[in-house]
Amino acid sequence: MSPEASIALGSASVALCALVVSLWQVAVQRSHNKLSVRPYLHADRFSLEGHPFKWQVVNAGAGPAVIRKFLVKIDKDELLFPSISILTSTLRSRGVIDLASTWNCKKGDYILTKQPVILLHIPHEQAKNYLSTTSKITWNIEYESIYGDIQTLIFSAEIDS
Repeated sequence: MSPEASIALGSASVALCALVVSLWQVAVQRSHNKLSVRPYLHADRFSLEGHPFKWQVVNAGAGPAVIRKFLVKIDKDELLFPSISILTSTLRSRGVIDLASTWNCKKGDYILTKQPVILLHIPHEQAKNYLSTTSKITWNIEYESIYGDIQTLIFSAEIDS
């Protein structure tokens, strides 16, 4: 083998190694980028004198959560993307006259990082009425990252009356 052929073969093998390392680095960078904007929803329940009255969700991840599905189940009633009026009428039948606040979620809404969203806030003075007529409330929130990675938060609150 001539010296020129040896040099060409060595140069080609170095170039091939550089290409492999570059492709590997791109894959690692892409994986890092996905993880650096991954949302993580965390649910909280607040109680006063032992009566739950406020439920919220917080995005504890590093990127926005894009809502794909928002299902509220109160006992046997399933409400998909419930409007405030539908949620209010469902809760009225359970003794809640007024809501302090609720989230009017639509498909495609965002929950930003560290943003608390109140799912349901019942005035404390009405919590006992609600507790006497409801045994379970469940939220099923399907969300995705900006890269399309889908996750689900299922948050149930068993009510002890």
